[in-house]
Amino acid sequence: MGSSGASSGGAATPGCHQTPQADDAPTRSGQQTLVQDIAWSPDGAHALLTAPNENAGGMRMLAVDIEGDAPALADEWPLPGVETVAASPYGNAYVVVTADPDGVFQVQSTGESFQAPVAVTLSGPMAQLPFAASVVGRGALRGRVLMAELTGIRQLQLAADGSVTDLGKFAVPSSGPDDLGAILGAMGVTP
Repeated sequence: MGSSGASSGGAATPGCHQTPQADDAPTRSGQQTLVQDIAWSPDGAHALLTAPNENAGGMRMLAVDIEGDAPALADEWPLPGVETVAASPYGNAYVVVTADPDGVFQVQSTGESFQAPVAVTLSGPMAQLPFAASVVGRGALRGRVLMAELTGIRQLQLAADGSVTDLGKFAVPSSGPDDLGAILGAMGVTP
């Protein structure tokens, strides 16, 4: 499950990544579903959610418009193995991390519509069991995504034009292939 900031419930702050504990999301059938992870657009008008896909198994992503009296489903895609989602501070893209298959996807948004997820081309080795992502929202590293993987932290850069670039992976130092101490357990980012 995504873990770059578990919430204690209540209202979310727009632009902040939050993992809801028991929030419901609308679906095309009108039924409610448990949300696994959520990332808000910087203006708080839209969100990308991950939730179980009750009909087909696995996971799915839901693009939701928050403006108005009640959240409205804008789009929905099946995507198995979704671990977490993070919003660009520029308001035009989301990064989606999956562990089955291992990978990174990008969802571009104009604010009015969302594009289907597209795989991000990684410049180095393929992702290995990625499980968390945190975005730097301001300053010199604005748009930098730190993505935790099995044995390291990968850096991605979200640009103002909505593109995503892989900047490479920092491997946790290891004393050999049997060194379990090189397996990343958690990641924290200080603002």
